[in-house]
Amino acid sequence: MRALIAAVILVCSAGAAHAWGDRDDRKEARFLAHMAATMYERNGEAAFDVITSSGRFIDGDIYAFVADPLNREILAHAATPALVGTAITARVGEDEDDMNIIDAMFMKAAGEYPKGDWIKYEWLRPSTGQTEEKRSYVVLRDGLLFGSGVYE
Repeated sequence: MRALIAAVILVCSAGAAHAWGDRDDRKEARFLAHMAATMYERNGEAAFDVITSSGRFIDGDIYAFVADPLNREILAHAATPALVGTAITARVGEDEDDMNIIDAMFMKAAGEYPKGDWIKYEWLRPSTGQTEEKRSYVVLRDGLLFGSGVYE
């Protein structure tokens, strides 16, 4: 099974341009989010270390992350392991109606699309060190957010 997953990731990532308009990148982001959620369903919290450090949940700027919406805390992050255990204070929106990014992701994942949905926000791109627009696909499992996205 692991070999099949690795082969699918390799095929999905071959020649990817990593732009929002690239349909293969969007597919890969959705796949990584669901793969992270499945890893958790099978292995519980032990999955967080695997997601963060195995190298199987990252392909360039496309990577999986897990967040606890209750505590607004990052539980796993394949691109920036130093974020694990930190509370996220970033906000979505530019007016008085803005909300915490984790709250916004939770609202999307728990909304009308129970199999997952996309959310747009700004986030630090690890490969450039610049804050850029990003769209992440998020799904909810056991009250936790599993996501992966693409930078625009």
